[in-house]
Amino acid sequence: MGNEGYKIVFDHVSIFVRKVHINPGVLIAHAKALEKATAKYPIDRVNCKVFSIPQSSYSFIQDNVFSGQMPKRIVLACVDNDAFNGNYKKSPFEFNHYNVNFIGVYIDGQPMPHQPLELDFEKENYIRAYQSLFLNSEGLYLSRNEFAKGYSLFLFDLTPDLCDGEHFNLIRHSNLRIELKFNKALEQTVSLIVFAEFEP
Repeated sequence: MGNEGYKIVFDHVSIFVRKVHINPGVLIAHAKALEKATAKYPIDRVNCKVFSIPQSSYSFIQDNVFSGQMPKRIVLACVDNDAFNGNYKKSPFEFNHYNVNFIGVYIDGQPMPHQPLELDFEKENYIRAYQSLFLNSEGLYLSRNEFAKGYSLFLFDLTPDLCDGEHFNLIRHSNLRIELKFNKALEQTVSLIVFAEFEP
């Protein structure tokens, strides 16, 4: 059963825990509101933007990606520009990582929802980016290896409580900036797709 003589070395171990304390007044207000009216379940609004990152670039910064109402969630994906523009020999659904080593999403200059992701795909250091695709305890039909081989989607939960759930959050108006850095110069022009979901 397996190879003998192997060993596991943990260079660094971290645990990320979030604690939430709900104000009792909020719980009471919710109960009273439900006595007077039914719950409403509106459909979220979505918006998709595309930005071109030129060949030979080492970095990309885009200010004012969204100005005004902030999305509650964004998904970033990079795809070959030729594939995006209809080259039949290339797949527009092959979302490669292009050796990105830094992804930062900022709202009014502050990193959201956590410090920027620092990645190294050559050393298989991308678990936090992969983990961000999971919602609560639900599974995902995408393995860690597949994530690095054409399915690199980077999800950012921008809700104030980081729950990205079925409840409402206050709508906030700000300015969103995206920053990417690459280990190597891009060998071709890349299209950055930004898919955003907004509160109704």
